[in-house]
Amino acid sequence: MQFKDIIGQEALRQNLVHIVRQNRIHPTQLFLGKPGSGALAFVLAYAQFILCEQKQEVDSCGHCRSCKQMASLSHPDVRITFPTVTKKSGEKPISNDFIREFQQFHKEQPFGDLDNWLQFINTKKRPNITARECLEIIKTARFKPVQGKHKINIIWQAELLAKEGNRLLKILEEPPEHTLFLLIAEHEESLLNTILSRAQIHRLQPITDHQVEQFVQTTFQIDEQQSKKIALLAEGNINSAIELAETNHEDYESELAKWLDAMLRNQSKLIDYVSAIASNSKADVKNLLFQGTLLCREALILRESNLQGRMPAQEQKIAEWLGNRLHLQQIQELSTLFEEGIYAVDRNANLNVLLMSISLDVAAIIQQRETV
Repeated sequence: MQFKDIIGQEALRQNLVHIVRQNRIHPTQLFLGKPGSGALAFVLAYAQFILCEQKQEVDSCGHCRSCKQMASLSHPDVRITFPTVTKKSGEKPISNDFIREFQQFHKEQPFGDLDNWLQFINTKKRPNITARECLEIIKTARFKPVQGKHKINIIWQAELLAKEGNRLLKILEEPPEHTLFLLIAEHEESLLNTILSRAQIHRLQPITDHQVEQFVQTTFQIDEQQSKKIALLAEGNINSAIELAETNHEDYESELAKWLDAMLRNQSKLIDYVSAIASNSKADVKNLLFQGTLLCREALILRESNLQGRMPAQEQKIAEWLGNRLHLQQIQELSTLFEEGIYAVDRNANLNVLLMSISLDVAAIIQQRETV
């Protein structure tokens, strides 16, 4: 992973490149980025730049021995810690037990998040970073670099260290010479204060709609109108943008209109319609629910401001309809239903049951308002 593959974060990249060239690398650094910000990809690009044997002006070379090893996550001087789950043996796992899976996961989904990782290893178990993993980090951190000047420990989803993170406090505060710790977290409030106090903190900036548009246009050859729509739905989450682009269809707004019609006017056919939606792929169902959240957001904008709508005509008409008929609280309740639906789809909920539940709840909210 090189900096040129990263979306946004130009100011942070420039700062880190300068620090590396000045040989002023802080031994313990924490990178905070919201889900979908590409924080893991960014840190891997940073680690690759540090280790690159033929650094370019603003990026790693991409073809030296170290760069090729980083591309496959097989560099001997880099240890990656990530959340794991207990295997059938019952023994508390460490990251190396899953390293082949993680290498393949990163190859297929370089901007993937924790949910994607758990889906990739096909588990519903609660992930964590174990005490055994912390002991392995401490032990291996004392080894000298094999190839270059630095040994790098990357800890992804550092908030899942929980109380086990206390085991690392001493080594984070005083790492062995030439050893670097690069921690990555999405939820600052879940991190131990003792870890926060020991790290140099870098905050990744939100990815803008314009950056998302450019990325999907270039990567997926999607036209301007569809890329704008994907950017609105993704809300700065590059992983969501990729999912939307990979299953990009132009008729989600039509499907949502038909679904709303079945909820409110033709409930005798609702079961059949829900079954038809549920027979689609999870990605298609998620995109339909994403469309619902976008319509609710647009309805709020139209109701609470004088801003012009940003959606195509058919979707705009639905958003106006919602904004004209519902109070602020009802629109927010609808949005929450769609968002919770997306969360449930990611966790392999029964699609028929989920969509029927959402249908009945949406109808109840809208009909309640119309009755009032």
